Amino acid sequence: MRKYIYFVFLLALLTFTLSGCAMSFGQPEGPDSGEEIDTSDEPSSPDSGEDEDNQGPDSGEDEDNQGPDSGEEIDPNEPTSPDSGEEISLNDYLKSKAKFSCNLINDGSTCIEYIGSFWTKDNAKLNCSSASAFAAKPCPRPALGGCRLNADTSNEIVTWHYSYGGDPYTEVLPYATKSCEALPGGHWIN
Repeated sequence: MRKYIYFVFLLALLTFTLSGCAMSFGQPEGPDSGEEIDTSDEPSSPDSGEDEDNQGPDSGEDEDNQGPDSGEEIDPNEPTSPDSGEEISLNDYLKSKAKFSCNLINDGSTCIEYIGSFWTKDNAKLNCSSASAFAAKPCPRPALGGCRLNADTSNEIVTWHYSYGGDPYTEVLPYATKSCEALPGGHWIN
């Protein structure tokens, strides 16, 4: 029964997450938006052959960016450097990005990590079913696996499943995996 309630909760969470995505986008632009397109003789597209006053990453101008394309020197010995030769696992990457968590291991052997920029402290706390389960840290590791929803979006979360706690996933893990993969935007990770 708890698994059924969990899956209903997961579907409700997904619905909430996807509805938040739809609301966060502004008016679409382009030929299908109903907006008129300027067809004057002045080419302004990147493929027009004309130089533009670009302010983007390829403009050659300095920006306040921090990252691999910012022109900063990258230490090849740093483990997080792309040239370091060391691979960072997806699990470690997600753990480093998690801002908040809802640890329900004692009750349901799950823990939810809030990763995307949408998840402010207040939003994540409201989404957590228990105020005592909320924390400003990632979920404990190791886990049996997790369901990653809306990867690389502002609403990204991961629900981790454990072999211990109030309702261990040891025997039902294949069903949790299939349920995750069936969700739009869901991807099972180990």
